Amino acid sequence: MEKYYLGLGGQLADEELKRIGHQSLFLLNLVNVIPETMDEIQNLYLSFEQICGSFGKKPNSLLDFSAFDEVTTMDLFKKEIKTWAKDWYINEEWVIEYLFQTFMVWFENEQTKYNLFLFNPVIGKVQNLIDEVNQNGQLVLPIYNPATESEQLYRKRVEKIVNSYIGKTNKVFWENRFSNADEKRTTNHYMWFIHYHVLGETFEDIAHEFFKDGSVDKVRKEINKIYDSIGLNEKIEIRIITKNKSNKKGVRENL
Repeated sequence: MEKYYLGLGGQLADEELKRIGHQSLFLLNLVNVIPETMDEIQNLYLSFEQICGSFGKKPNSLLDFSAFDEVTTMDLFKKEIKTWAKDWYINEEWVIEYLFQTFMVWFENEQTKYNLFLFNPVIGKVQNLIDEVNQNGQLVLPIYNPATESEQLYRKRVEKIVNSYIGKTNKVFWENRFSNADEKRTTNHYMWFIHYHVLGETFEDIAHEFFKDGSVDKVRKEINKIYDSIGLNEKIEIRIITKNKSNKKGVRENL
């Protein structure tokens, strides 16, 4: 069975890339479990788009907020993102920066609009490593002529070349603190996390909702793992549980 990895999808990642992979998966599940969060993110983006327009910037062009008034205005806009994040109990700097950078990507390439998997500051670093490996030219395989050579013999001939190239590439990445990437965690675990941290349900509530046997320990273990992997504060202020379906936002005593 093919494995799926967080980050950029490959089998190696550094610590920053691993964390961003978990964070993007968390946000994707947030908007799936609570669709109104995506509506609100889109509204924030519309504000971002209007601000960019007021600076004379056009969609599908590179953004550069270097002028003083641009910097100060965008700092104020980030406070709007912070207010939104606080409303959903995810008020962390990485959430604010993740969404801000994602908005920039959406503006610079409108075809990517509303895709939450785009922001990844490690991409430039990864490309530099690939360029280092291929500084003398990309891998070129010998010509295959099926009229003079069998496919099996050709595969044997190029196997050493390919293995050497893979080994050389992996070595450069390992030397730059890349290691085995995390396999994509079961989506249900992120759903549990959102039910717990954002919607304010208890471990017991979630166990009974997702398991017939009420596996509380399993739910608690997986949720605690996600706190660490995405970099979110475990402390939740005291809230009051609401049953109002129009406002499912969480509410529970600090656990």
